[in-house]
Amino acid sequence: MSSDKKLSSFPRRTFWDGMASVLDISGRYARNLDYQYRAIDSKPSYLKSDKEAISSDWATIGLDIRKAIGAFQEYEDILPESMDKILSMTEIETQHLREIEKRDQEHKIKMEEEEIEMKKAVIKSDARRANLGLVTGLIIAIIGLGGSIYLGINDKVAASAIIGCGTITGLVAVFVTGNKRQRS
Repeated sequence: MSSDKKLSSFPRRTFWDGMASVLDISGRYARNLDYQYRAIDSKPSYLKSDKEAISSDWATIGLDIRKAIGAFQEYEDILPESMDKILSMTEIETQHLREIEKRDQEHKIKMEEEEIEMKKAVIKSDARRANLGLVTGLIIAIIGLGGSIYLGINDKVAASAIIGCGTITGLVAVFVTGNKRQRS
């Protein structure tokens, strides 16, 4: 690009339009923000600057590749067959890294499987404990209500009412508390 050609772009919108576009999550506002391109040639300046940037990037990559080839050639000139040795060492190192990654993945999989097994055991234990609690509650309820009925039959009405109400109240309290714990 010659020095007499100056290419630049200026937004048509104001500073406040730009600040408002910061809050535009969907991106619709930014699409409507158009630019007025001032260029001497018919092509907009952003196209030229992109073309120049891409061209510069590829030129740099080409130089890097030429430097690498030159460095390897110097090694080969100093020590014959050094290129083969370097590539062989690189292959061995790459294979070693792959083996380490494979062992690491296998270890992670094994640890995940053990964690799943532990969770299954905990769930099974919790289910067993819940069932044991239900059976124990049923036995206590039968004994409490049976004792209340026995006392009622033997003309101990007050004691029968107290034991019967106490048993039912206890069962209701246990079930309500248990349901609250399961939800949380």
